[in-house]
Amino acid sequence: MTHSDEVHLIIQDILAELARAEHFHPVWPAFSHRGDHVWAASILAEEAGEVLKAALNYQAHGKGNIERIREELVQTAAMAIRNLKNLDRVERTRIEEIEHGDIANWHYLKMERISYPQKAERLIEDYADGAGV
Repeated sequence: MTHSDEVHLIIQDILAELARAEHFHPVWPAFSHRGDHVWAASILAEEAGEVLKAALNYQAHGKGNIERIREELVQTAAMAIRNLKNLDRVERTRIEEIEHGDIANWHYLKMERISYPQKAERLIEDYADGAGV
């Protein structure tokens, strides 16, 4: 198998995972869904964390296998592509909602005088309760 063939197969796997994720989780976090660029990036970071966990389990603890690491890498790459695909849409949605004053989801957190990490955690919990990835 040539290098080009190998890369082509990897990209096919990533695109298949992207299609699967978009099918099962059609809503991507835009500002109106209690998210933004930070939330979208946190989804990617969570996937990268799963790569690290799979690698640690395999290498340091003798659990799992290379295939599990590969699966997590494919999911991470798919989420990176999904972030890129939705980057402009998230920004347009955010700007439109700010212009129209419809940012109650953020304001209710701002008014509670809690720290940014707590706000992010609250947004993540709220999003996980219903909006999907």
